[in-house]
Amino acid sequence: MSQPDPITVYLDTQDYSRFGKVVNGKGTPEDHELFERLKELRAEGIARFVYSAAILSELLQYEAEYERETLAKARAIEDLCGGSTLIWLPRLIETQANAFGRSIGLNIPDAAPAPIRSGNEWFPRVSGQLDNFKETLRQEFDDAAGNYGPLNRAQRRAIGANKREGKLAAAVRAIVPQFADKYGISPGSVERAIVPLLKGKCTGNEASALLFAAVAKPSAFIHAFFKVEKRDKSVLNFVAEFGRTLEKSLIDFRRNAEPFMAKKEHADYLRTLLKRDIGRLAATILGMSDTDEAEQGVTSDVLRQITDHAEAIEKIPCCVIATKVMLGYLEQTVAIHTTPSKIEDSFGGDLIHVLYIDCVDIWRTDLRFAELVRQLGEATIVGLQQRTT
Repeated sequence: MSQPDPITVYLDTQDYSRFGKVVNGKGTPEDHELFERLKELRAEGIARFVYSAAILSELLQYEAEYERETLAKARAIEDLCGGSTLIWLPRLIETQANAFGRSIGLNIPDAAPAPIRSGNEWFPRVSGQLDNFKETLRQEFDDAAGNYGPLNRAQRRAIGANKREGKLAAAVRAIVPQFADKYGISPGSVERAIVPLLKGKCTGNEASALLFAAVAKPSAFIHAFFKVEKRDKSVLNFVAEFGRTLEKSLIDFRRNAEPFMAKKEHADYLRTLLKRDIGRLAATILGMSDTDEAEQGVTSDVLRQITDHAEAIEKIPCCVIATKVMLGYLEQTVAIHTTPSKIEDSFGGDLIHVLYIDCVDIWRTDLRFAELVRQLGEATIVGLQQRTT
């Protein structure tokens, strides 16, 4: 009798924050016991834990004085998920747009990637990043030779020999340890990506994916992106920025809606307007699809045809989910027939996380948001009693 597929679990950011304290030797006994039990469930093939770029965005805001704590959170993700991720959200949205487009007869390929990937593939699709790597190395040989003035015939033959694939591969092997040490990844990961490319055994796209997957391991990513490259530490802060923007919009909307709340018939009319306008807003989520890359054939023109279709908002999962969640949240915060509730800047992040809900079996969030989304999908929604820092 074959073993059933593991249950796919998407934990809340606060879970990984708590487990980071366990990895760092500062967690509570209860959290330590829970973390070990969850790892056992994964090892036994009962559960599969997945994370996303949105989780990293909230969790890995790097500050030098908190390096140890940040790395511990990253390693908690690695220990529990083992590299299993949900794909970059714009890719997921394009997958859903592609399926709908084909259902209405658009001539686009059936090329959807699986929403759950191995190898820490949470990042945007990497295409062509190493396509010119071989030619760049050859040019560097030429440039270096040019520094020595005119070459004789024997010297030109020697340069030509070193530009052949085998010699290039040997040269790369020699510098692999230094490259790997600089970026905090294994030498084997670098060699498995670059050497086959130089020997013509894989494409630039395939080599790019292998190399970026190694760097995208959360702890390696922190090292490479925030330390080696000295990038802006807020580069992954898109969830927080989205949350602040959405919070301001909701506050403005609630202020403008107050005159409608005096009478029941006014509130009913406001709810009708909300349903109409939220549907339009949800459709804008389709605009997150990467039409420049158009990995699955959803170009700008194709996306326009999909967005303009009368049934798009009712059929494309990300639109359906966003419409229901935003309508419910606005009803709470604007106080249609109820007492108004606080508008939280975490709602933007929650909205991004919930767009993955159809991809998993168990989905964790805070208690308030859990109550809001229990109507969605087939996933089991588990609410946290409270958020902790």
